[in-house]
Amino acid sequence: MSEWSKKDIIQVKTLLYSTIVSLEIISEEDEMVQGEFGDVEAVIQWKIGDVAAGYMEIKNSRVKAHMDIIHPDPTVIITLTDPVAARDLLNGRADATKLFMKGKILVEGDTKKAMKLLSVNELVEDYIMILTKKR
Repeated sequence: MSEWSKKDIIQVKTLLYSTIVSLEIISEEDEMVQGEFGDVEAVIQWKIGDVAAGYMEIKNSRVKAHMDIIHPDPTVIITLTDPVAARDLLNGRADATKLFMKGKILVEGDTKKAMKLLSVNELVEDYIMILTKKR
């Protein structure tokens, strides 16, 4: 496991919170994303080392973001312990499936719902990419 620098912590927290809040906003506005969520109901908990946590509550085709908190009974827990893998996943530079196969991501709970989140993530990439692009 890599060591977490102050820069890693700031970058990963910023990316996680931006991603979760962005999904909330996008799910309110984009009908294609709403359709992709369909009737999925889930709580997706993110844990990134000991530095960042948050969860997304998916219900009625919408996402509600919650930062700096652990849900008592999430449907899925996605854990990343490596700062480079976390940063690369959250800024769209890494493939979640490949990171999972390498053991960089641990997924606990209903993996079907985790996979649904990944398919929705592809739809919202264009919205989020502008946030992570260097100018």
